[in-house]
Amino acid sequence: MSACVSAVAAPAWAHGLEPIAVEFRLLGNDAAVEAIAWRRGDEIYAAAETLRALGISASTNQSEPSPLSDIAGLSYRFVEADQAVEITCASACFAHQRVRAADPEMTPLQVGVGGFLNADLVATYADEGGGQVSGAFDLGLFRPGGRGAIAWLMGAEAGALIRLDTAWTFDRPNARQSVRLGDALAPATASGAAFRFAGVQWGTEFAVDPSFVPFPLPTFSGEAAAPSVVDLYINGALQTRQRVDAGPFDLTDTPVIAGGGVAQLVVTDALGRQQNVTAPFYASPSLLRAGLTDFSVAAGATRRNFARASFDYGDAFALGAYRHGVTDWLTAEARLEVSGGASLVGAGLALARPTLGEVNVRVAHSETRLGDGQSLGMGWAWQGARFSFAIDAETTSDDFSRLGQEDTARRRAQGTIGWALGRYGALSLAAASQETTAFERVETWSLGFAPPAGRLGALAINALHVDDGEQAFTTASVTFVRPLGRRGSASTAVQSDADGISVRARAQRATPAEGGWGWRIGAAQGETRRWEAAAALRARAFEARLEAAHAAGADGLRGQFESALVWIDGATMIARPIRDSFALVDVGVAQIGVLHDRRLIGRTDQHGRLLVTGLRSYDQNRLGVSLDDLPIEASIAQDEVAVRTGARSGVRVDFAVAEGRAGEVRIVDENNDALPEGAVLVRDTDLARFPIGGDGRAYLSAVVGISTLVAEAYACRVVVTSQALDEVEPLRCVR
Repeated sequence: MSACVSAVAAPAWAHGLEPIAVEFRLLGNDAAVEAIAWRRGDEIYAAAETLRALGISASTNQSEPSPLSDIAGLSYRFVEADQAVEITCASACFAHQRVRAADPEMTPLQVGVGGFLNADLVATYADEGGGQVSGAFDLGLFRPGGRGAIAWLMGAEAGALIRLDTAWTFDRPNARQSVRLGDALAPATASGAAFRFAGVQWGTEFAVDPSFVPFPLPTFSGEAAAPSVVDLYINGALQTRQRVDAGPFDLTDTPVIAGGGVAQLVVTDALGRQQNVTAPFYASPSLLRAGLTDFSVAAGATRRNFARASFDYGDAFALGAYRHGVTDWLTAEARLEVSGGASLVGAGLALARPTLGEVNVRVAHSETRLGDGQSLGMGWAWQGARFSFAIDAETTSDDFSRLGQEDTARRRAQGTIGWALGRYGALSLAAASQETTAFERVETWSLGFAPPAGRLGALAINALHVDDGEQAFTTASVTFVRPLGRRGSASTAVQSDADGISVRARAQRATPAEGGWGWRIGAAQGETRRWEAAAALRARAFEARLEAAHAAGADGLRGQFESALVWIDGATMIARPIRDSFALVDVGVAQIGVLHDRRLIGRTDQHGRLLVTGLRSYDQNRLGVSLDDLPIEASIAQDEVAVRTGARSGVRVDFAVAEGRAGEVRIVDENNDALPEGAVLVRDTDLARFPIGGDGRAYLSAVVGISTLVAEAYACRVVVTSQALDEVEPLRCVR
């Protein structure tokens, strides 16, 4: 009988290689990895995963070890006595790093179930016209996954109600998309206009992800010979600081201002050695990141006489708009409109370069029953820290037509120039010319100068000239604004025009965010005399303002009242008008200060609740409570939470405030010896910590019912009840 011997066959690359267990040491980086190496003569081979663990560039698809001598920029020596491989690596052999300058962590989206009804009532009275009452109403409904809205106006005539919008919206934050059913607004693009319609719309919605920047942010590259700190300066101001390992790196998603500028990278290693890299950049919100797509598809009927008629719709239509980032410096777009005997197709390109600025070109062709038409436009802009300019021109043929634009300008041109003059202030010049299909032409010129005014305030000098072909007028003004405290300001303006010289003065104070009074007073002297006064109140459940004015011998009054009925997750209350997102904060204790982004926004009512309005939809909002307002016997698990909710939606935020008794107790061990000073007791119910002072005494708060305290580092427990706070005898901590 023959004997059979089985063995695992070695891979082909292992023939002639001797496996050895070594320690790889990367000199200068304090990096070491214990791994299997292979040796053939004086050559050392290492696996790809070993190289990557050291931060050395290695192919992710490589299955066999590489000879170290084949890696560019790497030298090594084998220390036989230590069974170690000491590696010296130039920057070329390190793996390329991509470091994000900004990577915010977003909390999960939270949306409650509920709704709100906004009411905005306005009453006016004038000597000549008498009194009138009008209003606007806005009903919003929301739940996880969608939200609805119905808005209407109440005219001055009794019973005159006009519907504005009716829609249900499904937002998809993870896909940065939105679907809307009902009344909507078609997007404006380079070759098409925005217009109102009723139907269905699906498209990109970057607003549902505020942490994402859709336009390309500059990437700055550098090299570090050793682990270092990288400081990024934009136009001389520090923007971010990041740590990098040795080797080449790319700093991506850097926060920069729109326009052109100069970036400086300062790389500092542990020994304080620095290297500087300077590079120009240009960031344009008109572009999309490479590979990113922005689209919108809509179909329905165009809306006519918005805010004047409830159900006045025009022809049916279908629309598609598409933008795509071809590269980080070039974005292309296309648009197609089809509507009842009319159609439009358009295209455009936009590019931005540090040495050129922004350039855009767009073309469009339309076909209607009246004929075909074309449109051609282009623009060029540069926005810098000290100098900016923008020019844009568009020409169209007589029969060109766009959805949403009944009177398209035949020719239009405009330009602006701005200079930052340093200690001399700032200067701006603007000009515009437009000619309509009716051959009406309007030209406008404006000049602005803002000299420095120091701590006194702000000074502005402006001039305006308008010529419509039939008549022309020119005005010039000087305005000075001085701040008054945190929320107030006073201004004075002198204006000269064809009617003579007029002088205006105004002082005002804004209502505080947490609630309170605001006011405004003003007067003008010129061709006519005018004075005005206004008071505003922001209360817990409403906002109100009253205005009075006198001009040309006539008096007028205007009063406005805004409030909202809100219901969310079973709770109903009256609150300030809901204009975006909101949160119902429930503390459970009355008169506790509530903070929004660490700024006092109001105090809880008698039920311990406060409706916080003005949250940024889909963005991270920090809500907290003022610990100084809590009773001393109360405890709270956390005094601040991060909240993120949808547009025109609400969320309920409960702060677990536990009320109970508070008092001092004395803790002893099983030998009746006081627990030493510095020991810490941890409560099992809420993990609250209580330090022990002299003679084993500890002050306990929020004691409710029965709980157990564990003495850290002493492995003993003490049972505490609210009645124990009244006892004279010490509490025993037993094992």
